[in-house]
Amino acid sequence: MKKLSYSLILLSVFLLMSHEFWLEADAYFIQPGQSTGFNFKVGENFTGEKWNLKRHRVEKLSLLTSNKTIDLKNNIDTTRQPVVVLPPLEEGTHLIQMQSNNAFIELAPDKFLDYLKEDGIENIIEYREKNKLAQTAGKEFYQRNTKLLVQAGSKLTDVYKTDTGMPMEIIPAENPFAKKPGEELTFTITFKKQPHSFALVKVWQKNNGKTFLQNLYTDKDGKLSIRIGATGVWMISTVKMEPIQNEKADYQSYWGSLVFAVK
Repeated sequence: MKKLSYSLILLSVFLLMSHEFWLEADAYFIQPGQSTGFNFKVGENFTGEKWNLKRHRVEKLSLLTSNKTIDLKNNIDTTRQPVVVLPPLEEGTHLIQMQSNNAFIELAPDKFLDYLKEDGIENIIEYREKNKLAQTAGKEFYQRNTKLLVQAGSKLTDVYKTDTGMPMEIIPAENPFAKKPGEELTFTITFKKQPHSFALVKVWQKNNGKTFLQNLYTDKDGKLSIRIGATGVWMISTVKMEPIQNEKADYQSYWGSLVFAVK
């Protein structure tokens, strides 16, 4: 029993400290008229656990097609796998968008600094040093802004470039499903409608059980180009944190991710 309790504590700490969040599809390529589903995942190294929907809340969950938007919040069912099942999809590219509520975390000064360094949140490191806050705990609200692309059939549609209105937006310049290994793909990343300039972006690629990570930076216009090195599932992720005035938290972060696949 003690070993089990200790394991549960370690798992809780892991999930608390895990920064990446994404939507993971059962299948990224399907036939028209078929369906697929996805899970909410949180973890590191593009390997995660199920997101705790008792602790967090989905504020917005939508399926966007070339001609309509479908509310998916009522499709969430934590008693099954996958947690969300999509309706049968017409031919084309489809975008799933999710925005969470604010969750709260508090970290000791050294842990908070490690976290800021790992995710390239230099503005908050500088802010804490300048205001003599480096030895105070990090009290933070955080929100998830995430997207998932799924392709039904061979017809490519342009829903991939939709600005969904979330604070953090990751938008490809071209349809990712049109790309092949060896080609380049550019993204524009915005935060509150402004370029997410000179920001750390983590580019994850997973294939055959192996995960690869690149740390890249956007330019002044919030643009980032990557080379599609291989087939598999890809994730683009980034974060922005701001100081806030709040009785409970001193910082607000917005985490963005986009997942798609290449074959």
